[in-house]
Amino acid sequence: MIGLVIAELLTNSTALTTLVGSNIYPYAIDEDANLPAVVYMIKSIVPEYDKDCRNRDINTVEIVSFHTSYKKCLEISNEVRKATELQNGTIAGITVAQIRVSSISEGLDIDNNIYFSKIELTIKSI
Repeated sequence: MIGLVIAELLTNSTALTTLVGSNIYPYAIDEDANLPAVVYMIKSIVPEYDKDCRNRDINTVEIVSFHTSYKKCLEISNEVRKATELQNGTIAGITVAQIRVSSISEGLDIDNNIYFSKIELTIKSI
């Protein structure tokens, strides 16, 4: 379910879609897609319980930006961060208490000359 939250936040960001178009995918890039692109994946969902019942889930999500230009890759990653970080409220019908960045890393697939930037988010949902 938390994937719906990420999809909505990313696809509703005009600044991000200006950079990547509709190339925003869950888990893997379409085989025939061109770069730039963004891929998001749910890494874990851990329920939190209080004495009465489950009161929220702690979700870990990874969003990876891809481009053949390092500078453009970082621009895309920055827009991903702007679209997601510190968002809360009802998003895609899910109550989100908070979204926080837990880590950011970068790299290069040297064989294919593709830069990537990974943002890991922690999302508390009710």
